[in-house]
Formats: sequence, structure tokens, C-alpha cells
Amino acid sequence: MIISSDISKYQSLQEDCSLFEGILQQMPGLVWLLDAEGCYKKVFTSSENLLTTPNKELTGKTIHETLPSGLADKFQKIIHQVLSTGKSVKQEYSLKSIKGEECYFSAEVIRIIHQEEPLALWVSHDVTSHKKEQKKLLVQNRELQDFTNIVAHDLKAPLRKTLTLGSRLQSLAKNTLEGNAACYLERILQTAEDMQQLVTDLLTFCRIDNLGTLSKIHLEEICQNVLSELKESVEEVGAQIALKIPEDTYFEGDYTKIRQLLLNLLLNSLKYHHPQRTPKILIQAKKFPNKIIFSIQDNGIGFSSQYSEKIFMIFQRLETRAKYEGSGIGLAICKKTIEQHNGVITAEGIEDQGATFTIELPLKQASCYS
Repeated sequence: MIISSDISKYQSLQEDCSLFEGILQQMPGLVWLLDAEGCYKKVFTSSENLLTTPNKELTGKTIHETLPSGLADKFQKIIHQVLSTGKSVKQEYSLKSIKGEECYFSAEVIRIIHQEEPLALWVSHDVTSHKKEQKKLLVQNRELQDFTNIVAHDLKAPLRKTLTLGSRLQSLAKNTLEGNAACYLERILQTAEDMQQLVTDLLTFCRIDNLGTLSKIHLEEICQNVLSELKESVEEVGAQIALKIPEDTYFEGDYTKIRQLLLNLLLNSLKYHHPQRTPKILIQAKKFPNKIIFSIQDNGIGFSSQYSEKIFMIFQRLETRAKYEGSGIGLAICKKTIEQHNGVITAEGIEDQGATFTIELPLKQASCYS
């Protein structure tokens, strides 16, 4: 009876292993089982369009024999990291096919124990088509930016001339204009100035290119630096600003862009403060294993929740220009900056009570294909 039970358990285990292998063999991309030395213990999916070594001959060989040396060294480091820490690692890389075409992969490497030996299960998904679409979009975006720059440049010249000639006319005829003529001329000049500012802001928005140099950013430190820049503005409205940020809260990003993001959001809170109460702004953050979430909350005039998405659209204003200066581009720049950092920004508001802007960012930016 005991022997029969053991046999049943063994058969069940064999069936489970066969099912697991069957699933791995049907997966798209590359699925390899590697030991600590980078030796192929098992190859579950076909690699023959990428590697010169046939699939059936891979077992027993090492990644150093079958992959370009630079890539093999990188893979070996990842295998060592996964096997020594037990933590999975995600990696993006490129590999030339036998036909010479560049193929792109997104891989995850996990540790498994097989017959008491720790092994690395390397699962790669082919993201070549996605990468090609990304490149197409980048080209289209560059073309659109070039077009916008040209159009904006062509608009600036006649606007400058309109303002110059209008100002001269206003100086020469200020004592001779009758009726509503002086008022109309003033409105023409103001409209031209507004248009000039819109064109300048449009150029600013279009010139927000890809991320620059990435660095380790200390959230509390960069907040303090921005607040130091805004010292006069803070004192002018008598704002009270509090920071609740855990120690050693770091994340990877473009320092210049993140600084501008915080500057825009804090200026927004100061600008739209409630006239009948002391402005209060709270900057707080929470750190998670793979991301950081921080927010800027104020007790200003707020806004209706129906505008939570519209508020990030370029040139969208919830208040009139006569009441608050600005063209409505600041929050659009914030959204674009966060998206470039692979993050998300959201806004919540209650009319006459205040607004909260919440930012979610990865602690580390995705590695480039190499």
C-alpha cells in the first residue's frame, strides 16, 4: 500500500513536470534553464533563428559559446545576482538574428531549485514589433516638433512687427485719437502680446525633449532647493509649507526636469491660494519596493472634479486670464515630464477647499536596449 502510494505521488509529480515543460515549450520568445556557469541545462523554445548553434546542441554549452561576448558577460552577472539573492531580475536587451536583423527582448530571470541545484529560468519575450513602433512614433514626434517650430517661428516675426508698429502708433497718436480709437488700439496691442506669449509657450512645450542625464534624486533635498527659490513668493502670500518625506527617499530621474515639475506645481498652489485663508501646502511621500508616490496638497480655491483630466491639457484654463495670469501650459509640461519618467500624475480637487496633485514614479528608470 505504501509503495503504491509512493508510485502514485511519483506519477503525479511526473505529470506536473510534463505539464510545466509543455507550457514553457509553447511560450513565445526564448525560454532557457541555465546553471551558475551559464550552461544551458534545458532549452524549451526554438532559438534557431537567432543562434548559429542548433537547439538540440545547445544543452551542455554555455552562453559564452553561443552569445556575443558583451551580452554573455551581462547575462552571467544577472544569473549570479538571481542565484545569490533569490530575487528575480528584469532586463531588456537586443540580439541580432542569423539574417542580421536586430531583435529586441524583454526578459525576466527567476531562480528555481531542481534536484537541489539552484538554476536560473530565463524567459524572454520578443518585443521587436513594439520597439519598431516606438521608433516610428519618435520619428513622427520629431517631425511634428520640427513643423511646430517652423510655424511658431513664422508667427513670431509678424507679431513682433505688429507690436512694434502698434507701440509707435500709440506714442505718436496718444493725444489725437478720438472716441474708442485709443481703447481699440490698446486691445490690439494686448491681443498681440497674448498671442506672442502663446507662441512662446507652444515652443517651450514642443522643445521638452527626451530625458537628459539620469541621476539619483533625493526628494526632500530637491524640494528644499525649490522652496528656497520660491522664498519671496511664499512670503508674499504668507504660505505655510510642511514636508512629510521619509528619510533616504531617493529615485532616479532627470534632475532639471523634476526640479521644474516641483516648481510648476508649487507655483500653481501659491497662485491659486484662497484669498480668505492662510495658504497651506503639504508635500508628502511614501516609498514602495519599486516605486515612489508623492503628492502636493493645498487649501486653495480648488476645482471641480470634472476637470481632473482637462486640467493637464495644453492651454486649458479653469480661471479667466483677467483674474489669474498665465497661458495654461504649466500642468501640461508637468504631465509630459512625468510620462517621460514612465510615471503617472493625477489631480483631485474640491471647489473652494483645495487641490491635490499625486505623482507616481518608478524608483529606477527602465534600462535601455543594449
